[in-house]
Amino acid sequence: MKRLATLLVGIILIISDINAVSRYTYPGNGYASLLHNATVPNNVTVSNINDFLEITNNTASDYCITDTTTLPLNFTYSVKMANVNNRRGKSVKVMNNDGTVNKVYSQRWGVVIDKMPNGDMITVEMCCNNEDAYNEVTDNKIPQIILSKHTASTTTILKSVKVEKDINLNDGDNILSVKVNGENITVLIGRKNPKKVLEATIERKLTNSHVGIIAGPGTSLKVKRTMLNYEKDNRIVKYTRWNHNTLTEYFKKSTNPIEGYWQYLDRDTEDKWMRMGGRYTIAIVETEKGNYEIIYCDGAQVKKNEWNFGMLKGNMTPTIFDNTFNGMWIDSIFEPITEDVQFSIEEGVILTVKFPVYKSQIRFSKVIK
Repeated sequence: MKRLATLLVGIILIISDINAVSRYTYPGNGYASLLHNATVPNNVTVSNINDFLEITNNTASDYCITDTTTLPLNFTYSVKMANVNNRRGKSVKVMNNDGTVNKVYSQRWGVVIDKMPNGDMITVEMCCNNEDAYNEVTDNKIPQIILSKHTASTTTILKSVKVEKDINLNDGDNILSVKVNGENITVLIGRKNPKKVLEATIERKLTNSHVGIIAGPGTSLKVKRTMLNYEKDNRIVKYTRWNHNTLTEYFKKSTNPIEGYWQYLDRDTEDKWMRMGGRYTIAIVETEKGNYEIIYCDGAQVKKNEWNFGMLKGNMTPTIFDNTFNGMWIDSIFEPITEDVQFSIEEGVILTVKFPVYKSQIRFSKVIK
């Protein structure tokens, strides 16, 4: 069946095959997906004991275990766990980077989403006595759910809420569940049946990100199970190694007439099947002899906040004919078009991308140095 598409060299309405996926980690499979990439520093222990995964962090820094699954756009991640150090009046000694020791009376622990290779991440953490050690009237801890954004140098609290009902306030199990729908996030927590406690809209990076568990200083977590649910799809969201500066410098030295920046010229599209997703500027770079990578630079109108400079837009592979290629094009909603995508270059300055299945084509003109 043909799919309805919005193109700008993009596509908007698409019929595609998706399948629900549930990824569990629990004692029966040894928490393999969580431990696969874990590197354990000094004064942190990670082990399987009886019916849970134990993560103990006696350092002054956060420690994360990351699931190996690369995240799709929408997903739900749930973790059943307890912090056994979260007891009234209990303190924990933690080691600082300089070798000194200090006591921690309250801890943070929870779920990581969108953890990137550079360490950037979003966290949803439970924290008791975040500001005051005890409530002066009842002498009970004050639990909070805190949504934060982390970079290498900063931590920004995006939203927080107090939670005192239907949860284990001390060292018992809670189920912390995070539902992500694009840039909308919903947090649920509870002893058995998690209830919604927080909603927010966040800016997300959608490439090569992962979920996981975060154990703050002084925590000792018993993780009973995790569950990652998502709809499997064919989206391609990939950053290349190029940015504006590196591309521009590279093109200054390139003698390949195909390489360079190309900007939108015109289109001849069958609106029944394809519609414009933007007026793109792209870059073309040779990856190996005769093969090329197409890189997005600018001009997206559909999903314009998700398309960023340096993301992969497609590729071209040579045919037996000069300046004629087959290849792949990534549409405006990150779906790959692989069926009969044809590229041709005329007089070195006009690039035509043809989609014969959809009776459409788009042309780009070479940006002359």
